[in-house]
Order: sequence, then structure tokens, then C-alpha cells
Amino acid sequence: MDTSERKYRHIADNSNDLIFLLNENAVITRMNAASRKALGYRPEEMTGESFFDYISDGPDTNTDLHRVIARESFQKALGSDNQVKFRAALRMKQIIAGIEMDISLQKNTVDGKTEILAKTTTVFPEASELFLQRERGFYEISSNIAEGEIITRGLISRLSKYFDAAEIKKLQVGLNEILLNGIEHGNLGVSFDEKTEAIANGDYMLFLLKRQKDPKYADKKVRIDFVFDTRKILIRITDSGVGFDHVSYLKKVETDDSMLEMEHGRGILITKNVFDRVEYNEKGNQILLIKNRI
Repeated sequence: MDTSERKYRHIADNSNDLIFLLNENAVITRMNAASRKALGYRPEEMTGESFFDYISDGPDTNTDLHRVIARESFQKALGSDNQVKFRAALRMKQIIAGIEMDISLQKNTVDGKTEILAKTTTVFPEASELFLQRERGFYEISSNIAEGEIITRGLISRLSKYFDAAEIKKLQVGLNEILLNGIEHGNLGVSFDEKTEAIANGDYMLFLLKRQKDPKYADKKVRIDFVFDTRKILIRITDSGVGFDHVSYLKKVETDDSMLEMEHGRGILITKNVFDRVEYNEKGNQILLIKNRI
């Protein structure tokens, strides 16, 4: 038994959480027995397969979103000695929608080989949230899609007691679109044409990672303020970008049906159909989203 095997067995044996090893290509090289109970797969079924194949689809408007976040997090773990955490839904053998889990990745070098140790913990709702009448606060994140997804999920999880499942899904899609806009187009200054070209070339994630490391954009933040009470929810998102001509863009959204056919660039249209009020500041780098409960 080599050093890597001994270390893995010491950590993984008898654990109720999923614990597995990934090589530098994100292929699962070892999986503990918890996979049977957690996902319905035998360890040997998952070994030798890509980790990304077990990530569930994202929203209808961007089904690859969760895999994009997982790939971004994996690349970040490969390039750092720090633990990387993100949240994603993993596929279950009998349930397509999967199960939401917190996932941590930690790079290790064993016998001269680089590997990623992954651990997952199932996400359970906090029971005390059911009795909360008013909540307010703010988050501040870097220009990282994975961080944006974590915030979206965190905010949406608080709203499950206020709206039904269909409405929650719409709110999640709309909020996520606006956060992505703030990160990509606001903080990172990605133009519509740049995104179109990078997607067509199949290297959009690499394009984003390079832009995130550019000193011109590296320190920019997105702030998310929120207030939830018994009458309405209010979310204000402010990016560090130069803003944009939102007046002209909103007019185009309202009059040009071709916007519905675009692969990207329709986030504002989606959001306007979900929230009761959608308002920008004059500069165009801040948006206010309001959803009434009554």
C-alpha cells in the first residue's frame, strides 16, 4: 500500500461524508463507501470517471452553470495550497435533480504526485429560519462566479418559507443572472462580444480566470445588501465597474423580441419578469430588486 492509499484510508474509512481523491484532470481515483448511501453509486462505479460528470445541471437558462463553478473551483485548488470551498448539487443514481452539498477541495503532493482531496457535507436547512420575521445584512464577494453562486443559494434558501417552489426557482435564476452580470460585465469588464467569442472558442472559463488575475480587475468587489420581512424582499447589488447605458438597454429589452433568442445577454429581461421592481442607479453599476409578498 503506497503513501497516498494509507493517507486516504485513514481519512475516509467509516466516514458518513463523501471523501474522494481526484487527479490533476479531475478524474476520481478513489471513492469511499459513503457513496452508496449518499448518491446510490458503488465506489467502483465512480472511480475512473470525471468528477464533473456527477455535478447536476444548473438552471434552465444555463444548465452548465454548476459544472462551470466546479471547474473554476477545481482550477483554483490546483493553483493554491489553500482549501477551496463551494456548493453544488451532486447527481444521485435514481434522482436526476441530485442533492445539494458543500464541497471542499485541498491540494496534496504525495510521492511527487499532485492530487486533490475532496470532502462533501450534505446541506440541511436551519430550522430557526422558519420563525424569522425580519432580516437584513450584506455580503461582499470577489469577482468569482463560484462565490456568486454561493451567495445566490444562501439568499434563496432564506426565501423558501415565503414563496412556493416554482417562484423560488424563478427568483434564483433572476438573482443569479444579475450577480453574474455584476461579476462578468461590471467588475471584470467583459463585453458582450468578448463573451460571445470566448464561448464560441470553448475557453470562456480560462478567459475569466485570466481576467480575474489581471491587476486591473483583481481587487474589485461586488456588494449585496438585502432586507427580508413579512411584506417584501429587497436586494441591492453594487459592482465596482464603470456602469453602462441601462436606459437604452432596457428599451431594447422591452421592444426587441430577438433578445429572447440570445444564448447570453438576457439576464435583465429574465430578472424583470421575476421581480416586481428592477431599478438601476444613474451610473448603471447598482441594481435594486424588490419582490412583494403581499
